[in-house]
Amino acid sequence: MKKRKFLAFLSVFMLGLLALIVNPTPARAQAAPGVKIADSISDFSGTQGQENWFYGYVGDQLYVPYFEEMSAYTGGSWQVDPNTKLSSESAKPSKAGSKKWPIRRWKSEVDGDITITGQLAKAELGGDGIKGYIFVDGERVWSQKIAGDARQGVNFNIKATVKKGSDVDFVVGPRKDADLDGTKFIATIFGTANDPRAEVGAWETVPLPPNQDDWMQAVHTAVLPNGKVLIANGSSNRNTLSKDGDKVEFSDGVDSTDYDVVNNTSLFDPETGTYQRIDSPPAVQNGQSNDLFCSGHIHLLDGNVLFVSGTNRYYPGENFEGSKQTNIYNWKENKWTTAGLFNEGRWYPSLVPLADGKIVIFSGLKFGKPGQIAHTIEIYDPTTKKLSYIDLDYIEDSPFNVKVEYEDKYEYNGKQITKKIDAYDSIDVYPRIFPTADGRLMITGDGAGKFPLEIHASNKSYLMSVIDNGNGNLDVKFEVAADRKELSKVYGSGLLDPYYQGDVLLVGGLVDTNSIAYGWPQFPDLNESLKAKGARISTSLERWISPENSGETYGKWEAIDNFLDQPRAMNMAVILPTKEVLVINGGEYAEYDPIYEPVLMTPEENAPGGYHAKSMSSAQFPRLYHNGALLLPDARVLSIGGNPRRAARAKDGKVRVDDLPDADDYYVLAKLSDKPNQPKGSGKVNSDAEYDSFLKNYYADPKNSYFAEEDSLPFVPAEIWQAEIFSPPYLFKPGARPEITKAPATLNYGQSGTISVKDATQDGSLVLVKLGTVTHSLDYGQLLAPATIKNVALGTPSAISFTAPENANLYPPGYYMMFYVNDIGKPSKATMVKLQA
Repeated sequence: MKKRKFLAFLSVFMLGLLALIVNPTPARAQAAPGVKIADSISDFSGTQGQENWFYGYVGDQLYVPYFEEMSAYTGGSWQVDPNTKLSSESAKPSKAGSKKWPIRRWKSEVDGDITITGQLAKAELGGDGIKGYIFVDGERVWSQKIAGDARQGVNFNIKATVKKGSDVDFVVGPRKDADLDGTKFIATIFGTANDPRAEVGAWETVPLPPNQDDWMQAVHTAVLPNGKVLIANGSSNRNTLSKDGDKVEFSDGVDSTDYDVVNNTSLFDPETGTYQRIDSPPAVQNGQSNDLFCSGHIHLLDGNVLFVSGTNRYYPGENFEGSKQTNIYNWKENKWTTAGLFNEGRWYPSLVPLADGKIVIFSGLKFGKPGQIAHTIEIYDPTTKKLSYIDLDYIEDSPFNVKVEYEDKYEYNGKQITKKIDAYDSIDVYPRIFPTADGRLMITGDGAGKFPLEIHASNKSYLMSVIDNGNGNLDVKFEVAADRKELSKVYGSGLLDPYYQGDVLLVGGLVDTNSIAYGWPQFPDLNESLKAKGARISTSLERWISPENSGETYGKWEAIDNFLDQPRAMNMAVILPTKEVLVINGGEYAEYDPIYEPVLMTPEENAPGGYHAKSMSSAQFPRLYHNGALLLPDARVLSIGGNPRRAARAKDGKVRVDDLPDADDYYVLAKLSDKPNQPKGSGKVNSDAEYDSFLKNYYADPKNSYFAEEDSLPFVPAEIWQAEIFSPPYLFKPGARPEITKAPATLNYGQSGTISVKDATQDGSLVLVKLGTVTHSLDYGQLLAPATIKNVALGTPSAISFTAPENANLYPPGYYMMFYVNDIGKPSKATMVKLQA
């Protein structure tokens, strides 16, 4: 069990359940002024550290200098043994033989004065009574004895001063006879000053699965209609590791036809903070390799998730070709099926839903032709199972028929050379494409180009229409839209603007290079050559103003330079129910120098770009390439994954993440030390026997535990296996959180409806946020559809009458999370609704 320092003289107390809980029988203490920041009842969970609460006990002797976490959670209680329990409402200390007394600990995230109010009472009459204690950082600030036959409890209202990281411990201990010492210890903690979390939010770390074999990264993630998160990785971007004595060799790629190699799929339950490993699709299907790694995915109308393509095979030089596979995850039955083979391989495709439920699949690398982008699209009809295949080389004004000019810069014999290039445009891999209000699709030009693909240097954007010619025959039409203010970028994020409906936003990314190795200190020559060509990481916010909002036939583009306070690539942009946007994860380079602080974009009409940007509190873990971030149904944001380079898989299945790219030897096991900027030759390679200790130390202190030689920044493992959850500032605003108590399960476009809301306000909002599905710095599912509130009848609960969104082009059918947001911007938890024609 994990041991946490507790006060060295904490005497025999055992926190008995600080069951800080609201006891309906005894009266609650008078509410303290300030913002409620912790509540032992509503915050109670089966996850250590959730809402900053930890559940433990003091061992079998007095003055124990540590606090041990309980490891067993069952039936709604934490337990050490059948006699020592801790639940949301009660604590049961044990004296006979073991002297184990439960402790509930709250770890402060605030600095300043707090007020702790509550009540201590016996839950079982008889015995010798109990004694309750409250400690702050080991100093006793309150204690009280309760007689065994006392029928009334004691109220308390105490003040204390804490700092961020302070421990507030609630302890209940038996006196002589523990048999009748069940205790209720009710407590709420208020901040007497403004809660800083209401300004910068707060983080919590999700515990790793108990079985290390279940630790995995998260290349592909999707929120399901049951609120769980599907995590799929396939072969997971790895090399093959071979060892012969002291000799270590890294081979490019893995065998993706081996099921053990591609079987890396799980479900995450945000409510419990736990994972369930599930089966992956077969490694060989329809007679071909079937690897989900680098596929595209989107929700179908029934909430199932369609995966298209993926890796057919790895090629030397870190090149790839796409498979023709389809895989469908059924969220109700927890099983995989296939829709058969597509016409073309599509490694790195984008899937875009249409108003009638069809899915348009763009781009991707071809089958059998590594490094070649498909100049075709396929349109899948989930209802008829029909697939339409269209070659864009023969379509007027498609990007493949439009010439662009750009400058190629390089150094030659110490001189800067600039050449003008005349070439045809393209649609990049993982292109950033969005639906518009009139049914056309906006092809922005941004994507996720990857070396050794040619750089997509263009300032063009396009609008594409899908035309139904009858009898299921489809065609497409292209229009060259407005020119952008910047060159196209890779590995920035994009989204439909949740506030200025119909507009498109692009945030961050790499400019003038497809090399995500740019910035690695191991490659100084590469960095210099790319800088000479003009490569950089963007700080801009770009906006395509839709025709409806701009009055221009093809819309217009604007760009706000230095919108972000530092360059950012591999970032995600998460739409929040308040119509704010959270820019999260990524780094100053694509695979190096992580940025830990999210940026909250709040709508502000007079601000440049229409948003005010503010830095939030810092995460613990670095999340670069292959990270993900998703809005959860409880309005928190899941931050997961991170894969700044290839990990290495040994033939026995063990995965090493302590490797580094090397200019001479491709990859090597990293030489690490516990201090930054150590000279070459001073570090040490982890032996196989030391590897588990390396992982334990890293996850205990990711920012300070290891450094590579000659590097000032903390070492980042090749895969990040521990997730975090960010609670935005709105969750810490004062007052009760609204709750949707009744809502329809389905909504038709433009339909009138009514929901019941507890703690509603006169001036609130109702929004639908489409379920997210994330890979490679883009959420292909998320968008915010506002519902129109028609009438508010305040009561207990309140009745909110509304009209559902009307535009199926802009808000395609499928599952959405319905949030009610009160007048100060505090959202409810979501209820799932299906929006349909």
